[in-house]
Amino acid sequence: MTNSHSRMRVVGRYPLLLTIFAVVVLLFISKDSYLHDMGNHYDSAWFLTCGRAWVNGLLPYADFSDSKGPLLWAIYAVGYVLNRHSYVGVFWLSCAAWAFTLVAAYKTARLYVCGASAYVAALAVALFGLFPVLHQCCPKRFIGTMNMRLL
Repeated sequence: MTNSHSRMRVVGRYPLLLTIFAVVVLLFISKDSYLHDMGNHYDSAWFLTCGRAWVNGLLPYADFSDSKGPLLWAIYAVGYVLNRHSYVGVFWLSCAAWAFTLVAAYKTARLYVCGASAYVAALAVALFGLFPVLHQCCPKRFIGTMNMRLL
């Protein structure tokens, strides 16, 4: 009984650490967090307006419309229900989504490696997913070098 209890405590520690990591990182990099100004929301302002309209009883495609569709409106509608005055509800939804993603990456890595290596694999997913600098500049450099090699 104590062996399984200690195993659950060790396995349960990593999802909690990954969730805290996702919240702290998103607190600094997400435009929807408490630390950022609300002035630079352009597309998401309209998405939140569509979600707000849907929550307040307007009909999609009859009273309001956008090219993105109802799934995005539903996400912003839930964010609007969580906080009716800012984007903080959307911030908490993104924290939950990233926590789920990192825990899923950790559990998938646990199928192949043990212990801290699975944690490092989940952090690698976070590194490439949460930091947009990596997926905005690196592929362009790689594609540029590939084009030069083809010539």
